[in-house]
Amino acid sequence: FLLVAGRLDCTIDEVGESHLIIKTEDDVKKLLLTPGVSARDLCSIATSLAQSQSYFLALALYNKAYVIAPKDEQVLAEYIDLLCVINRHRDAFDLLIHAYTEIQASPQIMQWIIQLNNLRPNNEEWIRRLANLETPEQIEFVQLADLKQFCTEKHIQMECLQPEEMLYLQKVEDFPPSHRDSFYGPYLAKSVYMAELPDAIVSPSSHVILCDGYAIREEFGYMHRDDFVLNCALDKWLHYIPQNRSYTNKAIVYRRDITKTIEDRCLNLVGSNSKNYYHWLIEWVSRVLSLQGEVGKLSLLINGDMPQQFKDALLFYTDNKFPLVEIHSEESVRVKQLVHVAGWATVPCDVRSDKKPHINDVYIHQKVVDWLGSKANALKSTSKPFRKIYLRRAKDSLRGFVNEEDVAALLATHGFEFVMPEKLSFEEQAKVFSEASIVFGPTGAAFANIVFCQPGTKIIPMTMGEGNDADYSIFAKLATLAGLEVTHFLTNETGADHVYKWFATFAVDLDLLDEFIGSIIEQGNVNKIPTEAK
Repeated sequence: FLLVAGRLDCTIDEVGESHLIIKTEDDVKKLLLTPGVSARDLCSIATSLAQSQSYFLALALYNKAYVIAPKDEQVLAEYIDLLCVINRHRDAFDLLIHAYTEIQASPQIMQWIIQLNNLRPNNEEWIRRLANLETPEQIEFVQLADLKQFCTEKHIQMECLQPEEMLYLQKVEDFPPSHRDSFYGPYLAKSVYMAELPDAIVSPSSHVILCDGYAIREEFGYMHRDDFVLNCALDKWLHYIPQNRSYTNKAIVYRRDITKTIEDRCLNLVGSNSKNYYHWLIEWVSRVLSLQGEVGKLSLLINGDMPQQFKDALLFYTDNKFPLVEIHSEESVRVKQLVHVAGWATVPCDVRSDKKPHINDVYIHQKVVDWLGSKANALKSTSKPFRKIYLRRAKDSLRGFVNEEDVAALLATHGFEFVMPEKLSFEEQAKVFSEASIVFGPTGAAFANIVFCQPGTKIIPMTMGEGNDADYSIFAKLATLAGLEVTHFLTNETGADHVYKWFATFAVDLDLLDEFIGSIIEQGNVNKIPTEAK
């Protein structure tokens, strides 16, 4: 990707009144300290250094040239060009955002931003945006903040609902035990805050709350480090988050038409992951914990396109005390009084650029698991767990595997019954999982239901082996807090190195699975179904 079509063919050894032959780092240092050097001269020398692959020295000169002449677009173009050539695209992007928002908002810089923003023509949404992007004003640059930072800067009152809490994860077991998962030990569950935001703009297709010139993203306070990249596919608003060392703390937001204004005071329960059952139950429904003892009129703002089971879960956990205000996935709405809660549980949608997650990336407060489980006691079975359940997935779903029929047949010989949670009501899911002695299946949102299992239940997510730096801690943390026994069954030892490897298609070694399930049943003595339960 080159922003400059050609390169300057010149070598300059005379600058102003000084005669310098640029060969070493010391020569460059002398040049940088020489007064009266023009930005274009610095670029000419930098170009020659770049041609000889002396990139470090060339970058130093380009940076000085930009400092001297920040409004010279030829200087900026050559600087951006080199950054792209050496695969430092995010640095180039940071520089362009700085130039556009802090120096001059020129059409040329905007065009480079659009190009470098990677709007690929393989997605209808991006094509639509490009087609409709007639003026630079249709892209908005906003300050980034998490909820706490925004409220502090805007002097908005916050309430701390839960202090940060240090939790501990035991070593995550896997089978075969050839992987040495490093995810165990202490991890921090962060403080939980609640605040009321005036005239906030939200959408079910975005993680972001737009308010008073800011983009509020609750993970931002600990996610905007050098080793994170934004998962653009899940957010229809915020396409780029600069890194912490960036020239600017601004982000790009694609403006959306406001479809309506909501006058009600609303608890915010919308986001781009709120239609996923795990995220909904663990991360969004848990926010109503904050409403215990709530006085005054309040509605619950939700995505009206979510399945009925999701709405039923919310109504159950709120005792149907609060009216629902439904908006649709592609809508953007202004809420006069938006109550937002951040921090009860987080599985971030961003990923680390080196594909190696950290133990602190995912957390959930103990109080959330205890509340979700105890509140549902009336839905649970009181009998001793007896069911061995296999969470079967639709053939066209994510995390599919090619020999699913063979796996199902094998599990049937071990007495497993097949369950498709998405076909059950919320109440039925809670009851079935409370009766389970073993829960087995490919990793997915259905495992959120393990909060309804009785202590000691064996939880077995099946996933692709991901190597020694794998993270199997999401469900392990949930299971640990619920007092369950979790072992990950790995389908192969090499797995995928794709950053979204959890969605990869795989095959299951049937002999290995047979050996593993047999040993689990023998250890737990759960191969018999009580007569009264048949």
